[in-house]
Amino acid sequence: MVSLDDYRGNTIPPLTLWQKIKVVPLLLALPLAVVIGVFRENRGRSWRRAARIAAVRHVLRGRAWTPWELKSAARETTAQAYATWARKADAEVLTDELPEGAKLHWIGPRRMDRVLLYLHGGGYVFPARNDYFDMLASLQKEYDGAVGIAMLHYSLAPEYPFPTQLRQAFAAIEHLLDKGLSPSNIIIAGDSAGGNLALQVASQILHPHPSLPTAPTFQEPFGGALLISPWAEFGTDAPSYARNGARDLVPVCTYRLFEDAVRPGVTPALQHHLEPGRAPRGWWNGLERVYGRVLITAGEHEALIDQIQAAAAAIAEDGVGDTTAFVLPGGVHEDFVEAFGSGEGERGDDYKLAVSWVSATLRL
Repeated sequence: MVSLDDYRGNTIPPLTLWQKIKVVPLLLALPLAVVIGVFRENRGRSWRRAARIAAVRHVLRGRAWTPWELKSAARETTAQAYATWARKADAEVLTDELPEGAKLHWIGPRRMDRVLLYLHGGGYVFPARNDYFDMLASLQKEYDGAVGIAMLHYSLAPEYPFPTQLRQAFAAIEHLLDKGLSPSNIIIAGDSAGGNLALQVASQILHPHPSLPTAPTFQEPFGGALLISPWAEFGTDAPSYARNGARDLVPVCTYRLFEDAVRPGVTPALQHHLEPGRAPRGWWNGLERVYGRVLITAGEHEALIDQIQAAAAAIAEDGVGDTTAFVLPGGVHEDFVEAFGSGEGERGDDYKLAVSWVSATLRL
């Protein structure tokens, strides 16, 4: 019998025989779902991307998954996925062990002059996947190795509730600052849940709460925040969930599963810190003291788009004047990252914008 503790280790338990049997009807229906998806989703997309989006959507909404079944289906922890990717990419495995059980996995050389710290998405439930490492490796090559890129390996929900992940993010930031990095030479980036975590970092710095981890001290703003489809609030009541639920990469049922996994750590006193999209106007006053610039990207057809645009407007109006919000026409959730799974990651206008934005932010 698999227990919750089995998911707190360095490996992920495989699906049981019964769980595999229950997945069989889903897999049998997959080819038809992909064929239909290619014709339905190929508006402005290649057949490969359309097929991938259709397959992911079919698998996620085809049965009532639990968070632990999704982890088992992923098969690898973030550390294992990183090692697998590095072996296939003929890259060196470089990992810094941090306090609070966190790790930093370096994509390319370990540098301590300019760094992009990446917080991966997955609803706080999924470990990092191959797409992330491919995307970060592509970014690293864009700058000919002049930027160190490190992914934070944080603990996952629901085994590790909030604010575990915030504590680990602060440990990573403090690690970089202790190495002598100037805050202005650090970009904090993240997609989906990772974008939420980047906003949690700023919220606790701006509004210190005694029950949350103490933020590291720094004397100047970080270079910037790059937020890809940030999960600003956990509810699914925004109109865009109904409007885009059938078109997004992630179905509404999966967003609700993610919400159920993280909700136990969200107390009324901490809601604005952990769900800053629900915070009152004025919450981001002073954000320019945390992030010098902000770039937010999203997809036109993602279910989160209304919440993302509302958060972007609040940040631009109340916090950071140098805020850019870009909506990719026809894009889905995490389109920026997901495109790398189809081998088309460098083609998107959101990717190209991010490349130039990072270059300007770090004065390359």
